[in-house]
Amino acid sequence: GESRTVNRLEVLDIVEFPVLERVPEGFQRENWRLQPDGRWRITGRATCTDLEKYVDRRPGLWIDGYRSNPGGHNRIPLEKTEELITSLRLLSAESVTLVVYRKSNGRRYVDACFRHAGQYYRLRVTDPVYEERYMARRDGEYRLGGCYLTISLGEKFRDEDTGMDYCYKLVAAVIERDKVQN
Repeated sequence: GESRTVNRLEVLDIVEFPVLERVPEGFQRENWRLQPDGRWRITGRATCTDLEKYVDRRPGLWIDGYRSNPGGHNRIPLEKTEELITSLRLLSAESVTLVVYRKSNGRRYVDACFRHAGQYYRLRVTDPVYEERYMARRDGEYRLGGCYLTISLGEKFRDEDTGMDYCYKLVAAVIERDKVQN
């Protein structure tokens, strides 16, 4: 198909852009330095077939066993991230439930609950489209069904209750299967 100049990127856009060099930093080995004046072009849209090629089927999400309330295996102690070699994973979940809730600090959040390789996860959603859409709804649970999830490992964050530094596992993109072309 014909490519077009980028005005705004959306999840599933296939994009060509010029890079200068790899710039891995800690566990974020996927980082690249982009050519500052380079032209970005959208060359297509990813399909389910495309996504299936990249789904990570390895068990666990990096290192499991650490959680905050109400998270499920949602964080990793900072010192343990030294053993990691990636900060992004694409998963395929048979069923995803979004939970919209208010914490004791008064702030509202959206979490994604799903199973991967037999393990239960409850991770914060940072996908701006889904976060905005579900924050506009009442607190509660919303079942999405099958989804592809881009999981990102965030930057260092201090848990004020424990005084320890953690990196949190975040749902950076939610892609509902029934909304993607085969």
